[in-house]
Amino acid sequence: MLAAKSKYGTLYQDDSNRSFHLVLEHKSVSLRFCELLALREKVFSFEVASLFYDDSCPHDFKILTLCNHSHLLLLSIEQLIDLRYLVQQAFVRMGLSKAQEAVVV
Repeated sequence: MLAAKSKYGTLYQDDSNRSFHLVLEHKSVSLRFCELLALREKVFSFEVASLFYDDSCPHDFKILTLCNHSHLLLLSIEQLIDLRYLVQQAFVRMGLSKAQEAVVV
């Protein structure tokens, strides 16, 4: 079942084995709910405005690890904002979060 869709990714909910499948442009990751919560914490821990002005990271990419460092995502700022939107929309559709103003990339 489709949980959320954005420009760069799709999140599916699989009720048969209680998991989620995050499909990005070139990466597919199976997540349990607790791992999806951890992903939400990671993407919302980045202050969006500071991503544009961070001199310590001149290449404009961020590295995210998922599932106890089993998966590595190298995301541009645009992809990170899009992933943030995707995760937020999934939680809203599941009724676990309130809708917020989000920037759609």
